[in-house]
Amino acid sequence: MAARAGMGNLIGRVRLLANVGTSEWTLDATTYWTDDQIEDRLDLHRVDYEEQVSPIPVTVDSATEYHDYHLSYGNLEEAESGTTRWSVRSTSGTLQGTATYTPNYEAGLLVFTADTEGSAMLVRYGAYDVYAAAADIWRARAANVSLYYDIKEGEHSLSRSQMFKHCMTQAELMDSRSGVVGNATVRMMRSDLNC
Repeated sequence: MAARAGMGNLIGRVRLLANVGTSEWTLDATTYWTDDQIEDRLDLHRVDYEEQVSPIPVTVDSATEYHDYHLSYGNLEEAESGTTRWSVRSTSGTLQGTATYTPNYEAGLLVFTADTEGSAMLVRYGAYDVYAAAADIWRARAANVSLYYDIKEGEHSLSRSQMFKHCMTQAELMDSRSGVVGNATVRMMRSDLNC
């Protein structure tokens, strides 16, 4: 099965973050990391949203215009995957064609060519935690090299165990950046309470 058409840029981001090619290693006749395998990791860290978004007003030649719509999240599956994965509709339900706006899927931004006159839009999208997917891959790479051992012969040595440590360090780094899809928790303090 081929990866969905709108996943190419997300897969590329995860490849970059995890520093993996398409043939890192082979285990039981399965070669890692194909686009499908990375898509599977991304799908584990996807949250689907249907969000009503209002535009940001800008002043153009002393007149207020509305073009920019900022979504709550970025790293989105692209429109090429079809309307079940991505759609932009007016609040009356009219599907907005992709020719009427320019999306920045990574930043979660839509810029309409024409002034929308302040109309809200209903956007359906899937947001992905690329850092969590990359962390999964770094941990899988660590598991793959976990049996590597150091070799010392005379004054020469090979510290293969460094590969495992490096993979785990990278997984921790990616974990520290993950949680940007809406599953993170934070502790908030109320300033109006004297506790």
